[in-house]
Amino acid sequence: MDRAQITTLPDRWSELETANLSALDLLVYQSRLIGSEPELVLWGGGNTSLKLEEQDYRGRTCAVLRVKGSGSDLKAVVQRDFPAVRMDDVLALFERDEMSDEQMVEYLQFAMLDPRAPRPSIETLLHAFVPARSVA
Repeated sequence: MDRAQITTLPDRWSELETANLSALDLLVYQSRLIGSEPELVLWGGGNTSLKLEEQDYRGRTCAVLRVKGSGSDLKAVVQRDFPAVRMDDVLALFERDEMSDEQMVEYLQFAMLDPRAPRPSIETLLHAFVPARSVA
């Protein structure tokens, strides 16, 4: 690629706006910034995620992946658009040789902290397997 074709995007991150946000709110903020850049993301496309610890329905602390739900628009996401999926359930699939999309969608329904939450992205496994706290 010719350097003349490279577009530099403006830095719109605001330390003032993000100073007191929770980790999940920072994910929402980051996602909206990325989603609002048409040079980065087609409408509705793109996925972001964050690994953190939360309480399950029994009050136990567990590692979860908050990943953008299917059907949500990255530039307009809110907290509820990031369903929580238990990491131990998802990481158990790392050794599996194959799985159809239908099998994965069904499996992830059982791995969710809240089964009423939006369906996690089809890219959930990729986000879970990447050894980083946040993936964009």
